[in-house]
Amino acid sequence: MKVRFRNRERGLAGFKKAGVLGLAVLLLLSFCGCSSSPQTQGAGQAAVELKLAHFFPGTHPAEMELIQPWANAIEEATNGQVKITSYPNQTLLQADAIYDGVV
Repeated sequence: MKVRFRNRERGLAGFKKAGVLGLAVLLLLSFCGCSSSPQTQGAGQAAVELKLAHFFPGTHPAEMELIQPWANAIEEATNGQVKITSYPNQTLLQADAIYDGVV
């Protein structure tokens, strides 16, 4: 039994049109996100302090080799405007209460 598709070319053209339309919308939205607006240097803004609670011990490689260098890099990249304080070993919140403590 042979299956015949009517308007096969028309169906493919519809997919192509939808793809082009989707791509156009995506490009439009991405260009809207890149609009040029005046940027502030943050000189008059107060510094932001973030608290990072986790369950790893303070001597764990995740704390020593990942979290602390990352927090220092963020502070350096923002010229001290963003400071991240790490609270290892469940010192700020217990592991099962971290999610509820944030939300």
